[in-house]
Amino acid sequence: MNTGTTTTEKEGITFVAMPDLTMVIAIAVIAYSLTAMLHEGIGHGGACVALGGRPLSLSSCSFGYDDQTATVTGHRLIAIAGPLMNLFWGLSGWWLLSLRRSWSLPTRYFLWLFGAINLFQVPGYMAYSGLSNFGDWAVVIAGTKYTAILRLVLVMAGVFGYSRVIGASACRLSLFVDRRLVGWQSLTKRLTVVPYVTGGILFCVAGSLNPDGMMVVAISAAAASLGGTSGLLSVTRALAKLPPDDAILAWCLAKSWPWLAGALTATAIMIGVLGPSIALK
Repeated sequence: MNTGTTTTEKEGITFVAMPDLTMVIAIAVIAYSLTAMLHEGIGHGGACVALGGRPLSLSSCSFGYDDQTATVTGHRLIAIAGPLMNLFWGLSGWWLLSLRRSWSLPTRYFLWLFGAINLFQVPGYMAYSGLSNFGDWAVVIAGTKYTAILRLVLVMAGVFGYSRVIGASACRLSLFVDRRLVGWQSLTKRLTVVPYVTGGILFCVAGSLNPDGMMVVAISAAAASLGGTSGLLSVTRALAKLPPDDAILAWCLAKSWPWLAGALTATAIMIGVLGPSIALK
């Protein structure tokens, strides 16, 4: 269990304490890895199996199945199952965060980050599909009578929803960041920018091993991480605009071997197992 104080004092000025960098990276690796596995394996994969489709492959950034084993409606349901899985688990993560204030600090931070990553993916993917006519939402609207209009709707809904997730992420982070302390901006940047960079590296390295080639990195791995969760970079600015509050939680995010071991395991699975892709046929 972590112990210690949340601040340091120098010449009568109270400074916020910085969380351990390796712990932030470890929690980010676990959060990003789970998000990918839930989207591809449980979302797309689960829907495919439930609808009688034949799975072919699973990787860190894609799920393949036999197109001939699903109807047009089936294709749409399999496609939308990934984003819906992100929506469900994003909201669930934040619900669990609000459920108990006695969670350990690593758990609270994980639930916040896991919720934010999942929820950023939903409107981010909508806007991406609307602009590029590629990806899950593009499959959902493909072949419809008003495809062009629906693409515009996706972009508008995605941009609006993304801005809302940024604000909601800032509101929830404010519950355990004391902005009365000197240096709180440095704290929140470590809690947001470091995970963003970590997730981008993890997804891109894993995606580079995909047998479909480097194009997968650009259109899927990088799009989902560097593009999809770029809202993390705006959370500190959004947090600064919120009215001050008295919520305080001790920021003593010290090294925890179970979390570090979990991150190593997640990395091994994402890069060593799912990176090259698993044949399911």
